[in-house]
Amino acid sequence: MTKMVGEFYYMAPEIVEVSKYTEKCDVYSFGIILWEVMSRKKPFYNLENKTSYFILNKVIEGLRPDVNDLNDVNGIQNSAQIKMWITNCWDADPEKRPTMHELMTNFTHIV
Repeated sequence: MTKMVGEFYYMAPEIVEVSKYTEKCDVYSFGIILWEVMSRKKPFYNLENKTSYFILNKVIEGLRPDVNDLNDVNGIQNSAQIKMWITNCWDADPEKRPTMHELMTNFTHIV
């Protein structure tokens, strides 16, 4: 367990809030990266203040990138499912996030 290592845009809230965390913090990061790839935007691009402290506090308060930004990208198939998976990945409760195995199983069914 390391504290505050990594790019703050992709950091799960529990890394900042608690001393112990699980692999579910990687699931959170995966959800942010998937959103970034699918939306073709940087996380929190719309915030004026992009300092790490400000964004980390907003994430702890529950702020996430706008999943509807995926609507701006033409040709996304299964976008409703992808939006659901993304939002599940960055749930505030790590226990409610899917495992990577569950995500990969779901992805293989839509490809």
